[in-house]
Amino acid sequence: MIDYRIIHHSPGLLKVEIPAIKNISRIKLKQISSYITVPEGIRSIRPDIFKGIVVIKYEDGKIDILNHLQHFLSKKEIQNYINED
Repeated sequence: MIDYRIIHHSPGLLKVEIPAIKNISRIKLKQISSYITVPEGIRSIRPDIFKGIVVIKYEDGKIDILNHLQHFLSKKEIQNYINED
């Protein structure tokens, strides 16, 4: 699983530190973004590749955001893609 740390969580807003995305290229980030399917209930995902932080806005009650995050970051395809040189 890709290491992460929850920085802030309130209903509808999740801020997560994911060191593996720090300084990832914008091109690679765009490729990863095109690979994933955003589930219903997530309004926006805003990564900050310089700080290694992702801010997720979601509809509280429509998605178990913590479960989804853990499931997503445990996918081998995502791990391999992020960790590629």
